[in-house]
Amino acid sequence: MKIRTDFVTNSSSSSFVLGFHDEKNIASELADAIPSYFIEYLGNVLSNIKQSKMMTADEMMQEHEIDEEDIPWEFSYEVMEHARRNLGMNYMEAHNFLTSDEGIAYGKELYKQWLNEMQDKMKKYKTFVELEYCDHGEPGSTLEHEVMPKMANLVLYESHH
Repeated sequence: MKIRTDFVTNSSSSSFVLGFHDEKNIASELADAIPSYFIEYLGNVLSNIKQSKMMTADEMMQEHEIDEEDIPWEFSYEVMEHARRNLGMNYMEAHNFLTSDEGIAYGKELYKQWLNEMQDKMKKYKTFVELEYCDHGEPGSTLEHEVMPKMANLVLYESHH
């Protein structure tokens, strides 16, 4: 597991992979997937999809270098948050836990669970698209933090905080 120790900005960005049953019906599938209280963002998301590359499941896995044995450093944040919530650790305890043998084993187990859940979601869809949003103003901030994490067809969410 890699832990980021270099300079980190205060802004964030996140990647979202959405799954679709049929490339020809993306607009209607997207309308069904977006929470109704965020329907005003439908046009923005659809426009971004049209500018993005559609991928197969294999291409998406390769694009994200998803490998059971190599946990990406981005996942360390998820492990820390999980340890804080479920093991009652404060921030420093969770940070130190990440580099311990027990923490590495804990992270690998969480990552395997996450991979299994993601692969189950992927089985429902035929084609995938990746979108990235950041919190440098609107609508990016709302899309990153409110809309995209609640999409019904969300297959993969990676926070780049």
